[in-house]
Parts: sequence; structure tokens; C-alpha cells
Amino acid sequence: MGEYSKASIIKFTREALGMTQEELAETICEPETLSRYENGILDPTDEKFVRLMNKMGEKGDIFLFPLGGTILDMENAMDKMRYALERKDWNAVIDIRSEIQEKGNLSLEYPEISQYIKRIDIIMSYEKRKWI
Repeated sequence: MGEYSKASIIKFTREALGMTQEELAETICEPETLSRYENGILDPTDEKFVRLMNKMGEKGDIFLFPLGGTILDMENAMDKMRYALERKDWNAVIDIRSEIQEKGNLSLEYPEISQYIKRIDIIMSYEKRKWI
């Protein structure tokens, strides 16, 4: 799987739209700063990245996925979650859900995380009603 940086996403999108750096940078940053972003010399803040992407008609926040831990930590937590769900251990599910959200420093603004947490909540709610 390819790995994409903010720099490559900005540059690819801008070039695909036929925009100049000056056009994109206008009202957001200096063209020189945009050039540094695109060349990977500077890393734009999430806020600047989203503004640049929005100006190009893209939802910039869908490209942002901050993880406080490693991917392996996340996979381990998700494995523990599946095991707790299979055992119908609701207290463990609640604890692991909190761990994923807090220790992983995961924001519910991000669709992937929001959807995962929502699925867990729906499964837990359904299963709890089924066994009451």
C-alpha cells in the first residue's frame, strides 16, 4: 500500500486541478510557504491543510488520521474488543472502547473512528437487549 503525505496530497490535487501555487496559496499562506509544504520541507498544520484542501473542493479532514499509539497497538485493542464482544463481556467492551478512544488519542471527528465506535455501540446495545 502506498503511503501518502500531506505534501503529496496537496501537490497532486493542485496539479490535477490545474491550479498554480499562487492561486491555491491566496488568502491561506504565502506561495513560498505552499512550495515548502509541497516539497516536504515544512509540514502544514492540520488547520492549514484542511483549508488548502477545502479551497480545492476536497474535504481535507478525511485525509487526517492521528494516532497517538502505533497501528499495532490499535490492532491489539481491536482484537481485545472482538474477544470481549464474543464473550458478551460488556464491562470489558466499555473499558476497551474508552482505551481505544483515549489512549489512541482518537477523535470522533474522523469518520473511520466514529464509524468503528458507532458499530461497537450498536452491537453492544443490540446484544444487551437480546439477553435481557
